[in-house]
Amino acid sequence: MHVLSASTLSGNSNEIVLHTNAFARMNKLRLLQLSHVQFKGSYKELPKELRWLSWLGFPLKSIASDFPLEFLVYLEMHQSNLTQVFNRKTDLRQVLKGRKHLPSLKTLDLSHSHSLTEIGNFSLVPNLERLILEDCLSLVDIHDSIGKLNRLVYLNLKDCIKIMKLPRNVFALKLLDTLIVSGCLNLDAFPAELKMMESLKVLDVADISVTTTGEVKSRLRRNPETFWASLPRCLAHLKLTSCNLSDDSFPKDFSNLPSLALLDLSNNLISGLPDCVRGLKGLDQLIFSNCKMLKELAELPRVTYLGVFDCTLLEKVTFQSSSCIPFEFLCFYNPNLVEIEYTYKFEPIERFDMELIHLLGLYNLDPTATIQMIFPCRSARLPRILKLEDWIRVYPIQGLYEYGIFSTFLPGNVVPGQFSHRSRGSSISFTVPSTSNQRVRGLNTFSVYTRFDGGFRPGYHCDIISPIITKVSNKSTGVKFIYDPSCFGDPGHSEEDVIFLSHWDLGIN
Repeated sequence: MHVLSASTLSGNSNEIVLHTNAFARMNKLRLLQLSHVQFKGSYKELPKELRWLSWLGFPLKSIASDFPLEFLVYLEMHQSNLTQVFNRKTDLRQVLKGRKHLPSLKTLDLSHSHSLTEIGNFSLVPNLERLILEDCLSLVDIHDSIGKLNRLVYLNLKDCIKIMKLPRNVFALKLLDTLIVSGCLNLDAFPAELKMMESLKVLDVADISVTTTGEVKSRLRRNPETFWASLPRCLAHLKLTSCNLSDDSFPKDFSNLPSLALLDLSNNLISGLPDCVRGLKGLDQLIFSNCKMLKELAELPRVTYLGVFDCTLLEKVTFQSSSCIPFEFLCFYNPNLVEIEYTYKFEPIERFDMELIHLLGLYNLDPTATIQMIFPCRSARLPRILKLEDWIRVYPIQGLYEYGIFSTFLPGNVVPGQFSHRSRGSSISFTVPSTSNQRVRGLNTFSVYTRFDGGFRPGYHCDIISPIITKVSNKSTGVKFIYDPSCFGDPGHSEEDVIFLSHWDLGIN
């Protein structure tokens, strides 16, 4: 047997008790996964060549001295009762009966061990590459010997709220490429040595204020200019969520960050795009979620992914050029957003060009009429906890312009305007008369639909697609157009139909 998994069905109250002699003949066991399990007997009965151990709810305050660790590569003990690891008062080499070190251990993950107060001498694990101590709420100190972990590439101290400082030699680690200290509310200022880190690619300082203005969440009270200047040039991912940043917190430029590819400014007090961001030529992902003061994102640089989520005051998004439109744009629950340059405009229909309104025969609209609209978000990054009602808002009759197509949704089934071709069902075909000295300027389409059986159910999250997708095919040339509007009218619980009207500017398409 190479893999064994044992767990309780209902947590700590019904812990399984295993006798260690049951493992005596499992010489080939390499992976062991346990959940809220108690051992009875000597730990030396466990397989000597165990490589991977995951033990949720480890019940002891320290690791037994007879536990076979020599060949262990991966050790995970989430929600453990450990209070100390690598005891500094009693040398761990003595505790483990003369063993000099654990040369094979590459990953140590003690996340959510709320009783853990300290980790002692790291010289026992010289080849450690990943140290994960997330949500160790009682941890107050990291031993200075961490500076000897020359192969450490990943250090996660997220939500270790009692840690006040990091050993300075952490910033001298040559291979460290990820440092996560988000939620370390009592952390002192970063030293200048941070700038000298040669390999740091990811820095996450979320929930640590880098300014002294407003409500300061942490002890990191420092001049923001000093913080920006301390960032290393090799940095690729910078996460600054909830860092109390305002418009005047940013430097004039980010010339010291030529490698920056991801910038997360979520939940800060900015009202617009900081000027220094526009000069980041290598930027690939830009995130502005939950920025409650954000009103406009102007002249955005070219990025592959743009996330703008729950920015309730945001009205307009513009780009440096049409080539800067992101490949993936997560834009959800920004209720005042009316324009995304080059792609999208959504506002009361009377504000649009009267020629467009006349082309669709919209002469006598009821100014008091409203319609329920759904704004689906089709990104895989969408939080799965969202419910259907989060997508829905009631508006006056609106005009939607995107991709050269002007559309509107109206309640009812009396279609305004004149249409030369009509059909029941989901398709229609017609022949365009051949003209030698004229060309077709545009195409008007309409569809009437209603709620269907098995349709959207309030309170139920689903992958929402438009109930009406328009496909236009030119059978002579083989050219096809498919239009899936970014929002659509929803009949709601009523029996009322919805009219979907569109004008396609064929000169643009």
